Amino acid sequence: MISYQETTRRSNRMIATWTQEAPAVEQYGSITLTQFQQANEVLLAAKQEVQDAEALLNLKRVHLRLAGNDVRAMQREIYLGLISEEGEDSPMLPGMGYIRKSDRKSGLTIKRNTLPGPEGLDPSEN
Repeated sequence: MISYQETTRRSNRMIATWTQEAPAVEQYGSITLTQFQQANEVLLAAKQEVQDAEALLNLKRVHLRLAGNDVRAMQREIYLGLISEEGEDSPMLPGMGYIRKSDRKSGLTIKRNTLPGPEGLDPSEN
């Protein structure tokens, strides 16, 4: 598939060559120079529209990221305010997506002997 850049580059060369080398020739095949120039202008306009839309989309993504940062900062402030006023076991915490302190796991684990040993031996005997 030929890129839009290559199509545009070739069209511009074809128009320049046609106007310089054969300005008296009205058409090649069934296409006139004017028709070809108009079609090329439509292509360039569509390409510009896409570039403008991409620039706008990038701007909207920046706006989205900044708005998200603002909301996350507010969420954090609300959370810290809630636990300072009602404590880390507030019944509101789970509803807001947080875990109450009493529901948190300790993080400590008990290691078990999981190494395979000879059959018939009790790991507690070692």
